[in-house]
Amino acid sequence: MTSAQAIIQAVVEGLTEFLPISSTAHMKFVNPMIGVDANDDFAKLFDIVIQLPAILAVVVVYWKKFFDFSRLNFYTKLIIAVIPALVFGALLSKYIDRALDNLYFIATVMVAGGIVFLFVDKWFTNPSIQDEQHVSNGVAFKIGCFQVLSILLPGLSRSACTIIGGMSHAGCHRKKSVGCA
Repeated sequence: MTSAQAIIQAVVEGLTEFLPISSTAHMKFVNPMIGVDANDDFAKLFDIVIQLPAILAVVVVYWKKFFDFSRLNFYTKLIIAVIPALVFGALLSKYIDRALDNLYFIATVMVAGGIVFLFVDKWFTNPSIQDEQHVSNGVAFKIGCFQVLSILLPGLSRSACTIIGGMSHAGCHRKKSVGCA
């Protein structure tokens, strides 16, 4: 990988990471366009490592919340929300790897996910959670299950799945309707 290729990937990652679109999927499409061999071990590692600054940016912005060890409830919810992704990621790793190599599948998921995201606001009334205190352990697990969709369907944004999972709870919290837990 050349410096120019690395810079292009960094720009794509930076532009897509904080939007409810899949930054990983966008990098999967950029690789062949800029001549990066997606099967190269260094390119695979680079795709993972380049996402670390975005994770660190979230930690920096929310450092008081992350490092307030008196809030055990926050950490409990965080762990509960991660469990479904860890379990399904481990169980379905071979499927996930094959799906990540199929650009047609990823493109189809991206388009379908975009269409869903266009209409999701209409599905829930008052679809927002104002504070993490309003998230129970069960809701944290439910949001974690929504994140699993992004693992099973590469190209679907993890943040979009999290947003929709939270919206589904908040909308149900205020409007007890069919399908609300």
